[in-house]
Amino acid sequence: IINNQVGEDLPEIMMDPQQIKNPLAGISCAVQVFHSELTEDDTKKAVVTEVLNQVNRLDRIVKDLLSYAKPKPLQFLPARTNDVLEKALFFVHPEAKKQNVIINNQVGEDLPEIMMDPHQMQQVFLNIIINAIQAMPNGGMLIISASKKNCQEVQDEIKRPVQDEKFIAVNFHDTGKGISPEDLAYIFEPFFTKKTKGTGLGLSISRKIVQDHGGEITVKSEVGKGSIFTVYLPMKSS
Repeated sequence: IINNQVGEDLPEIMMDPQQIKNPLAGISCAVQVFHSELTEDDTKKAVVTEVLNQVNRLDRIVKDLLSYAKPKPLQFLPARTNDVLEKALFFVHPEAKKQNVIINNQVGEDLPEIMMDPHQMQQVFLNIIINAIQAMPNGGMLIISASKKNCQEVQDEIKRPVQDEKFIAVNFHDTGKGISPEDLAYIFEPFFTKKTKGTGLGLSISRKIVQDHGGEITVKSEVGKGSIFTVYLPMKSS
């Protein structure tokens, strides 16, 4: 028997993630100073290193919460999809190499400039690529390609009406472990994750960013064969 006696007369408690982020920055700086003063053979160095890792992990979680709770307004600029993609790939190449993941970027420079928020779209691409790499812990391949789609093609693929006539579809095809049918319906839900690290907000935030651009993200996956994430962006010109 569960007897819940918590009434609705209690006031709402508002917690600003920034109130956590600011003290974390101070803790991180203090720990880094302490860490730098320890010699390599000091037994305390491994403990302090782990503390620093956990502080950095908390910082990433708070950043995700801030992005989800208070998304930044989009700043639309003319940009090329491949340029934004290359900037995202720059950050993941070391991790891909470490996990023996080959990234084959087939997106050419022939795609036209479109109106987008380059910084936020870079974050979308980064989230998808990181997920793909993590899905291939024993190595594999990520093939990134792009194509132009008309309105009807996009509507057939995302199963809803769209306003724009032309789109760019960016495909991220990995050879990872795939996603089970039970999980596939929930991967874009906030806080849904099967990972021991992370908040489960990356794909939810990414989808919101793409939808605010007038586009969509879809996924097809088969356990043991990998996944294909597709980002659809309207070809709005300046």
